[in-house]
Parts: sequence; C-alpha cells; structure tokens
Amino acid sequence: AGNWSSRGLASVRLEHRIGSRTVLGAAVLGTASSDELPSFANSRVSDHSLQLNLYGRTYLAERLRFAAFAGWGRSWYDFKLSNSGLVLDGEMKGRRHVYGAALSGDIDVAGLTLTTDAILSRAVERLGNASLDASFGGETGSDIQFGLGKVDITRLSVPVHVPIVFDHPTDGREATRLDISPGVLCHDTAQDSSALECGYQLGFKFRLAPSVRSLFRAEARTEAVDGYLLNSFTVGFQRRFGPADRVSLGVDAGREARAGQSDNRIMTRFTVGR
Repeated sequence: AGNWSSRGLASVRLEHRIGSRTVLGAAVLGTASSDELPSFANSRVSDHSLQLNLYGRTYLAERLRFAAFAGWGRSWYDFKLSNSGLVLDGEMKGRRHVYGAALSGDIDVAGLTLTTDAILSRAVERLGNASLDASFGGETGSDIQFGLGKVDITRLSVPVHVPIVFDHPTDGREATRLDISPGVLCHDTAQDSSALECGYQLGFKFRLAPSVRSLFRAEARTEAVDGYLLNSFTVGFQRRFGPADRVSLGVDAGREARAGQSDNRIMTRFTVGR
C-alpha cells in the first residue's frame, strides 16, 4: 500500500582457524526495524533483537565439507495502532532459537566444477504473551494479556551451483562469472507436525570486477513451494578501500514479490575486517 519500512542491523564476528581444515566462529547480531500496517489509519510497529550465533566448518575430505551452526536470541516488540476511534497500544517479547547443518561437495562434469549443497535448518521464535492497552467508544482496558504461541519453520535446501567463468584476470581482479543454481527446496511451517512440502528453487548470480577494489553484482531468485511463490531481483555495488582493502562500502537495490505483494528495497553496508 505504499507504506515505508526501515531495517537496520549490526554484527561483530570472530573466527579462529584450527589447523588447515577447520574454522570455528562466533557472531553477535543486533537488529532494529519499524513498519506501518495499511489496515490502520495510523500505525507503528517496531522490534529490536539481539542474537548470539556459534558456527563451525571443516573439510571431511578434499572435496567434501561439513558445517553446522546454532543461535540463541531475544526479541522485543512494541506497537501502537489506531483506526476509527479504536486505539491499541502494546508490547511483547520473544525467544529465538536457530540451528542447522550443511554438507557440501564438488564434482567435475564436462570441464565444470559443480558444487552441491544439502542445507537443513530450523528457526523457532516463542512469542509468549502480549500485553495490551485498548480504548474504543469511551471504553478502556489495560494490561490485557493474550497468548501468541510460536513461529516454527524448518527448511531443506539442495541447490546445485553451476559456475560459468568468462575471464581469468591476472591483475588481482576477481573473475567475471555467472553462477546458476537450480535445486530442490522444502519447508515446513506447521507447529505441531513434521510434514515437509517440496518444490523448486532457481538462482542466478552475475559478478563483474572492473578494478581490484570494485565489484558489481546482480542476483535473481525464484522459489516455489506448496503454492508459495517468491521472486526477487537485486543489483549491487561494493568498493573496498583502506589499508589492505579491509574496509568496504556496499549499496544494494532490489525488488521482492510474494503472495500478492511486492517490496522495493535499498540497503547500504559498511564492513571493517582484519
């Protein structure tokens, strides 16, 4: 309905290499968002979250890799809605748990190195009770409690990545390449049962580096599972600078369409590494 939403996130990540085959890492992620709901004349819905993720990856063989991750977080929601004399003001809290594992392998086919991934993940957010103050037509109520249950999503993704390399620069630039990723996609959103519904996914990623420090990219993605259809397209630019190119600034713009609605998005990223 032409409403604006804003998203912000910040993260700090630390990795430690064990030998030549294993990496362990930890990341802290904080997010903040603000939305408007088109079904109310005036609305403000905001949320904040803080999450700790632990992960690891290792080589099981020369061309076979395994990775796993787990995360724990808290979320805080606040909303104020009004329409035709009805005013709702409330808040709620959530507890988040995410975990998953991935197995990745490479095979050679007709001179191309294909990578096949099998990624299984689950995300659960227990929302508990919401506390609400309401007024309508001279009637008021305060500290109204109602249960919201939980969100439970299991996802199985098995894509095959097909790389097409157009050049092999010798001046330190990244190669110009197109990655095509068809595959199977399954998900389960039922809270009290385990019944994966499966469909397909198809992705395209194009990357062009006009200089050592600059990178252009374009991505397109389609997902279709059990009547759910998602289409997205994104273009972006990244520029590295500073000592040893450890600082980067990126800008992405894109469009995402699903279930009869579409979103236009723009995002900026600032990254510092060592």
